[in-house]
Amino acid sequence: MAKQLERLGVDIIEAGFPAASKGDFDAVKRIGETVKNSSVTGLARAQQRDIDAVWGALKNTAEPRLHVFLEYRSEQ
Repeated sequence: MAKQLERLGVDIIEAGFPAASKGDFDAVKRIGETVKNSSVTGLARAQQRDIDAVWGALKNTAEPRLHVFLEYRSEQ
């Protein structure tokens, strides 16, 4: 699917959430290594562990990108 998105000219592909599981980490890494003309992005909570996981998956890719989100937990 990522190769098809690249062929269609999609500039940014959010590939997954590397910190969620080894499977997600491996998938994001593999997509990043395969796609050359789109920026591959990993999703991360605003936590060092998540950010490190994205970097670990994408550090050797053509144009790595990180999408960070804030997690809200109600105290109720």
